[in-house]
Amino acid sequence: MAIKDFIVPRWKHSNPKVRIQAVRTLSPDMLDILKQIVENDPDPRVRIEAIHQLTDIPFLKHIVSTDNDIETRQSATSKLNSCYADQIHSTSDPSLQGALILQIDDEKILAHIASDAERPEIRLLAIDRIDNPHLLCQIAEKNCGLKPGKAIVNKLSNPKHLELISKNASNKKIKKYARDKLTNLWESMDAMSPEKQLEWELEELCLSLEQVVATEKWADSSALLTHLQKQWDKIDPDNTHPLKRRFNQTRRKIEEQLDQIDRKQDTVTQMTELCKKLEVLVEESQQTSILSNTPDNLSYYEKKVESIKERWEHAELSVQDGIIPFSVYHNLSSRYSRSIEQLDRFILDRTAAHETYQSCIKNLETTCQELEQLDALDDKETVKKLNDLKNKWADILKKMPCGLPV
Repeated sequence: MAIKDFIVPRWKHSNPKVRIQAVRTLSPDMLDILKQIVENDPDPRVRIEAIHQLTDIPFLKHIVSTDNDIETRQSATSKLNSCYADQIHSTSDPSLQGALILQIDDEKILAHIASDAERPEIRLLAIDRIDNPHLLCQIAEKNCGLKPGKAIVNKLSNPKHLELISKNASNKKIKKYARDKLTNLWESMDAMSPEKQLEWELEELCLSLEQVVATEKWADSSALLTHLQKQWDKIDPDNTHPLKRRFNQTRRKIEEQLDQIDRKQDTVTQMTELCKKLEVLVEESQQTSILSNTPDNLSYYEKKVESIKERWEHAELSVQDGIIPFSVYHNLSSRYSRSIEQLDRFILDRTAAHETYQSCIKNLETTCQELEQLDALDDKETVKKLNDLKNKWADILKKMPCGLPV
């Protein structure tokens, strides 16, 4: 901890983890401070935490266009989308609502607007900007209205999605509209060319992957990914169909999520194991005597602790990348810091104690030598010197950090 940390606000602390916690306590009306943090803090994690508190649209646009960190820009974009959605729900001006919808590029937020907006024309505008068929099906299942429901059916061409709407739509007329389109689709598929049939089958595989991304159900996605890839290779063995690019883009999104989940699990496991190793060292150290803590023995503990510190710092890179939640890291970090502090104090105290012990032993040996040099005990001066040596011996024993070895 730097000396200045005692006099500056906690959001200016030298430790970014402390700054993050401090930012979370700031209220949105502390606009100048939040802007200062977003513009000046060197750590993207702290800037992102401040962005979560902001509602200043011009400033957020400025961050999107100027910040050098991609995750910070993405966070500002996400916050902008939320601010636009809030404005849409708070205004009754349809022209302003329409203009704001055109600014939103998050389909999930658009799906909420398509389900919740009061005016059907606003719901239609939101639906027009949504391409994800799974989100469109979810909107149709809610009370979105007849016109928006028909607009959704018009955007869909996959029999599975049309069948879902024909069964689950909130409006009977929308269900019938979907059934009619589904019937016409099956009739037209009988006359479909082999090329069109191939394209339809490959699009089915793309849609299956896109459903995973839309629902964020990552648990079984690895097995599904392998299965769909085999299906693709069977239908398009040369991997030359234009839809392969769409398939690969979605596959990469899923693989990134799976990699992040694996990294999270690996990081938490690694940090937990390091905490356990430190706690074993603490318990082991508490059972050792001062006499056994020779420089070589203490060096053993120092090397063990340094090795664990290096591995911990490497694992912390995943925390900086946002791989694991800060709350999880905070619990592990507290456990780690407590053990490190105990071991650092143990090494320091035992090093000093061992040095004191060695010094006392030398002084006792010197006292013994002086005692052996005394001649007759009937001499008053000799008796006085003997008493002085006895007192000296007692004082040395008091200073010794442990008893003499047997």
